[in-house]
Amino acid sequence: MPRKFVSILLLLAFFLHADYLEKGFLNPPNEAKPQAWWHWMNCNITKEGIKADLEAMAKIGVGGITILDIGEGIPEGNVPTASPEWFDMVQYTLEVAESLGLEVNLHNCPGWSSSGGPWVTKENAMKKVTYASTDIEGGKHVVAKIPMPPVTMDFYHEIALLAFPKREATATLIPGFQGKALYPGNIDLKRGPNPPPEALVNPDAIINISKYMDADGILKWDAPAGNWTILRLGYTLIGRYNHPCTRFGRGLECDKMSKKGVKAAWDGQMGIVVKNAGKLSGKTLKGSLIDSYEVGPQNWTDTFAEDFKRLRGYAIDPYLPVLAGYYVKSQDVSERFLDDFRRTIADLFSECYAEYFNKLCKEANLEFLSEPYGGPFDDLLQGRTADIPMGEFWGVSTSAGNAAFAGNIAQVYGRKIAGTESFTAAPASGRWQSHPAAHKIQGDKVFSHGVNRYIFHSYAHQPWTRNSPGMTMGQWGFHFNRHNTLWDNYSGWLAYIARSQFLLQQGRAVCDALYVAQQKAPCGENYSPGMPQGYRANCIDSRSFIESTTVKNGRIYLPHGMNYRILVVTKTEEATPQLLQKVLDLAKDGATILLGPKTRNAFGLENYPQSDQDIQKLVSQIWGDMDGKNITSRNIGKGRVFFGVNPQAILDKDKVIPDFSYTTPGKSSPSILFLHKYDDKGNDWYFVSNQQKYAVEATLKFRITGKVPEIWSAESGKIAPAAAFKANDDSIEVPYNFKQSESIFVMFRNKATDKNKPAATAFEWTAKSTKGEGQANSLTIDKALYKAIDGAGQKDVTKLLQDMVTKQATLTLVASNEVLGGDPAYLHLKTLDINYTYNGKKFFVSISENATVDLPTGSSTIQPFQVERKPDGSLKVVAWQNGTLNVVSPAGSSPVVFDKVPEPIQLEGPWNVSFPQGLGAPNYAQFPKLASYTESKIDGIKYFSGTSTYMIEFDFPADQLGKPVMLDLGRVQVMARVNLNGEDCGLLWLPPYSTIVTDKLKAGKNELKIQVTNRWVNRIIGDDFLPQDADWNGVRLANWPQWFLDGKPSPTGRIAFTTWKHWSKNDSLLEAGLIGPVLVRIGQAK
Repeated sequence: MPRKFVSILLLLAFFLHADYLEKGFLNPPNEAKPQAWWHWMNCNITKEGIKADLEAMAKIGVGGITILDIGEGIPEGNVPTASPEWFDMVQYTLEVAESLGLEVNLHNCPGWSSSGGPWVTKENAMKKVTYASTDIEGGKHVVAKIPMPPVTMDFYHEIALLAFPKREATATLIPGFQGKALYPGNIDLKRGPNPPPEALVNPDAIINISKYMDADGILKWDAPAGNWTILRLGYTLIGRYNHPCTRFGRGLECDKMSKKGVKAAWDGQMGIVVKNAGKLSGKTLKGSLIDSYEVGPQNWTDTFAEDFKRLRGYAIDPYLPVLAGYYVKSQDVSERFLDDFRRTIADLFSECYAEYFNKLCKEANLEFLSEPYGGPFDDLLQGRTADIPMGEFWGVSTSAGNAAFAGNIAQVYGRKIAGTESFTAAPASGRWQSHPAAHKIQGDKVFSHGVNRYIFHSYAHQPWTRNSPGMTMGQWGFHFNRHNTLWDNYSGWLAYIARSQFLLQQGRAVCDALYVAQQKAPCGENYSPGMPQGYRANCIDSRSFIESTTVKNGRIYLPHGMNYRILVVTKTEEATPQLLQKVLDLAKDGATILLGPKTRNAFGLENYPQSDQDIQKLVSQIWGDMDGKNITSRNIGKGRVFFGVNPQAILDKDKVIPDFSYTTPGKSSPSILFLHKYDDKGNDWYFVSNQQKYAVEATLKFRITGKVPEIWSAESGKIAPAAAFKANDDSIEVPYNFKQSESIFVMFRNKATDKNKPAATAFEWTAKSTKGEGQANSLTIDKALYKAIDGAGQKDVTKLLQDMVTKQATLTLVASNEVLGGDPAYLHLKTLDINYTYNGKKFFVSISENATVDLPTGSSTIQPFQVERKPDGSLKVVAWQNGTLNVVSPAGSSPVVFDKVPEPIQLEGPWNVSFPQGLGAPNYAQFPKLASYTESKIDGIKYFSGTSTYMIEFDFPADQLGKPVMLDLGRVQVMARVNLNGEDCGLLWLPPYSTIVTDKLKAGKNELKIQVTNRWVNRIIGDDFLPQDADWNGVRLANWPQWFLDGKPSPTGRIAFTTWKHWSKNDSLLEAGLIGPVLVRIGQAK
């Protein structure tokens, strides 16, 4: 082949690969799309519903589902869990999903926690130590019936029968030993006061007399002289069941420290599904999930004694009395044994549950999805074998839950995808209230923590194609399903998510520090002392730290390429010699290490007491003469160690600026979050999120040099060069005016050259004074109650909220106990209900505890100007109001005056509005002016839920054609699709509800149609004024009404039908529809 042709092919291959980010962003693959948990509710499953559900999800941009078969308070159907009919439904799902290109995952057992079912026998179930004791007098041949320890479910096996000299009557037991030994209950690892000598059991005096007791518990033993305590230890069942599941799927939870037990749980459901799937296993059937761990600890398994010796290096027998609360030898020895005991449990959970479950998945060509927290384990060790580590967060609130935990696991252990159970809703924040705009800020926060796959909670399987809003997941979830009024309009939000998730799934995260978790289990992450703002860090489990970290060019490396400037090892009060030896080796190899307190003794009892001597030798080699005050650093080999300082001090010493920082004008301090990714092709990109529901003007500073920035908008799908930027010696600054709730990707993929130098480095806008024009907005809080949803208590916070209203007539707050001055009902779910008046109109909003409210709701702010950088490098500026834009460049400042922006054209009305049939509203109505549906005197409109179409004709001046024009819808509740003169202008799902319509206008008469969709809430409230059409047990549907089973309409005229009573006629309506004002804004371009 000619050399020239080879060179052309290589060059073409380079550019094709370099463009992979752009191609994937513009057309995200299925892997990048969000997924959903698909809950099959209490045996109510139909093939008709399966097909309709999957087709609906594929249509709007869902990439896959996870089936969870649960009960949760729904009337029972006729497809029993794990029956032949049920497995047939799973197989049918796979076949339909294959035709649609959807991925299917399956929870490993019925319920959402954890791994069990009717097929798990007692021998394979979770086990715990049980014990009983009695005292005997020695110096003779003893024949005695030894008390049987407490037994659960008639299952019991012996561990050992021990005898030791009886302690004094006043001798104490180890405080909190039940928790320290991981019996079911609370865990408190604090040590008590030193016990008196008479409380100690001498390990050399313990005699194993198991062989002298027969199967009936009769002891026949020649007891030495003295008084003896006889301790009988065995193991029994914990008696935990998988939940919440149907009565057909309920069974014992498997033994998590036994591969045999885990295999039994797998075989009962997943094994059958995999066998039935055949060639679809690994293709359409993609994975198996272990969801929330909610079944408590276990502290024994059949092989525990052997496993303990294998893992800890010494026999457990002399220390068994500690499991019954006795001090053996000393307090220190007893507590260190308990540390080893819990560490062994954590290691076995990892080895036999997580690692072995992953092996079973791999044998079936499946991925392992896991929420590895909440149990008696080392969370990071438990999660490191997950192919898709997961966390969870609950909406609608300001919290990202433990998204950072899932993101950390994916980054540290080299996983491409980090998922979260997403926007999980309790009744107060769910019940059809939420919508994409309400989720946006919280979801972006989750992205900034490293998560790159939303898995929505929840899509409840809809077995029927009639009767909406239909099936619920009991009281839970935000009702993400095809019977939600918002369903078709979710596509805009999902497109944004897919674009974002594609970029977030590529490359590696940039993190400056790697922290090491403690060795004492149960344990999670350790980020002490914390990193300063603008830097990121990861945390690794202690075993992986010892096994896999290396040093190269002064940076700490993990096997898959993640690397760090600083290693932080601060949980060092107790440590194994292996851990400290690793720290010493890394320091010698050139690492920079921040240390915690000097280690006082070895962790556990392996090789004790020699281990303590080894520790002190290593302490001397590592800490040396550092005291953390006068001497805080020293060199070891090629590296450095620090003690008594924080990460900021080391970063400052090394002149490492934040990876990301920002400034905003004025005294406000809005929150802007980030995540930095990079690849091996020289591309860097930052996800940057405005966490405010208002516009923010900011200068963004990135720790990047020698490149030019681009703005990639996942919301619109547009890519454009940054209109302005400034290159510094150590960073690049990009000015950006964020819309409310907006997020962007700032991409650095092209090297800086003379041809792509910035035309501007900053913009400064000064609005023309409008003093005396119009009137100021007004916001009045009429009534505000912070109350328990079950009526257990309430607090009037009207005055408190009135005092929080700003001069700009806005109010933003978090509905928390702290903000609202106390808890009116401890441990009860609460809402903040606000009745308010805005510009003379009455409104109501209800938000859940810890969620954020912004008043007025549904409002938006149009930015005064927009700047684009044209291909030739020059700037195009469009102003939407009169003012002056000062363009700052290396050559100086240049003011650009805009003084010919006309007043917007307000489309006041009348508006012709059409409604769909069958939803209670008239086919047609005319609105003299725009207002919430809830202000209508016609009940069918007042309580309407669904999509209506607003129509109006307006004249546009011929002399304004060709100028930039924006259609601004004002306030919308909650989504809108615009059509102008027969042309689609897009779906507006996020404030500000505006769209550019320049090329769709014509001189003279224009026809505008706006489809507006609101939520189910108002229709459900309105229906409650009608007679009941079903029987209820409180808020639960008691049974399927006959009219529903017969496929007939409600006999009482109700429109909505659902399985959970979330709303009543006593609740306030939510504002709905197009509220406006609708403005045609004509801009001035220069």
